[in-house]
Amino acid sequence: MAKKEQSYMFFLVFGAIVLLLNFGLWMFFQSKENESCPVIECPTTTLPKLECPQPSKYEKLKYRLFYLYPKKCKDCNFTIVDFIAYKIGMDIDKVQSDEVPRPALLIISRGRASLADATSAFNMLNAICQEIGNKVACEMREYVNISKIYECLDFFNISHDAVFFMYDDRCRWCSKMKRYVRDLEKEGYKFYWAYRYNSSQMLPVSFCMGEIMDEKGIVPQFACPSTRELHLGAFLNETELRDFAKRCKSAAINSTNSSS
Repeated sequence: MAKKEQSYMFFLVFGAIVLLLNFGLWMFFQSKENESCPVIECPTTTLPKLECPQPSKYEKLKYRLFYLYPKKCKDCNFTIVDFIAYKIGMDIDKVQSDEVPRPALLIISRGRASLADATSAFNMLNAICQEIGNKVACEMREYVNISKIYECLDFFNISHDAVFFMYDDRCRWCSKMKRYVRDLEKEGYKFYWAYRYNSSQMLPVSFCMGEIMDEKGIVPQFACPSTRELHLGAFLNETELRDFAKRCKSAAINSTNSSS
């Protein structure tokens, strides 16, 4: 009789243990199933819907960059956005949004969101540098700073004494200036040609000369990085352009001598 009672107690205790284990496992998986996604607070914008990420994917979402632009955008420059993204090694998603009147950069960093002006390369790089601390963005920010024009020119392998010449093939006065520029190049003066609808040629204009030249302005435009001098429109004659190029060349030489 005692043996039967012992066997009965053994099975009773064993069954209780199994029941508790099953209940514990059920509670564990139930809590995982009901686990909610991490909440990222963003300004009201038209953004692509993000799926609930797994922990490994959430780490990749630690820093997210969105280039927001309006439907009819006059200040948009997707080439600069792609160039910055390539250089800093991060994706910058382009999203059309009715919430922004001008281009803006939405930065999601460490669970918080900030909105920065994105109408210029400097503003974008400055925001990425400050919010994320991206080293390359901080270095590039100095390139586009007006006090660092020479470093920016070196970045694009452009001579310090080169005169920036922005033109349009459909511009009658630009055609005349092209002849002047070619003549002066034969005399040894240097020019950087920037066709306003060639995004690659316009990159140095945006990055290095953005504080001097007017990318959206009239053509032709001539600018000297050494003197910070800008000439809008055509020169009356080749002599005037030669004098402009001569001042630019002399200023570059003097700057080099003073720094050495």
